Amino acid sequence: MKYRNRFFGTASSAAIVLALGLTLATPPQAANIQKQPSSEVAELKAASNKGDVVSTRKLADAYRTGQGIGKNLETAFNLYVEAARAGDAEARYRVGNAYHRGEGTDSNQISAWVWLTLAGEEHSSIKDQALTLRDKVQNSLSEAQQSRAKLLAESLEQMLPK
Repeated sequence: MKYRNRFFGTASSAAIVLALGLTLATPPQAANIQKQPSSEVAELKAASNKGDVVSTRKLADAYRTGQGIGKNLETAFNLYVEAARAGDAEARYRVGNAYHRGEGTDSNQISAWVWLTLAGEEHSSIKDQALTLRDKVQNSLSEAQQSRAKLLAESLEQMLPK
């Protein structure tokens, strides 16, 4: 069957479906659409609710990537902040990166620098990444912003667990 369209001219229905990126017969499982959280996500939620910081970070990872639950960058950011405040270095890196990129929150380079600095102080596998990104962020800050960021980092460092 042919269709006439003032934008595309004449095209077959199959070509229109392909051009628009539509999939008519894809089952929800193939499209990676999940209405209920996976059992792994349910376990992470339970552990996070009991105060397990690593589970909180992993739950945030699931929300950030959409693995086992609907993707939600704002929820991921809030969970990362919770884990970061509890001392998780990887979560601190994720918070800094989220502020840098504006993912799940507004972009804020001063806050990015602060959290990346805190992540870089920990002896963890993420330290080098955190400091590399922090240096990149620092190049975008004025001297006044850098001074403010350093003061904020020092204050936050005293308030948070190591």
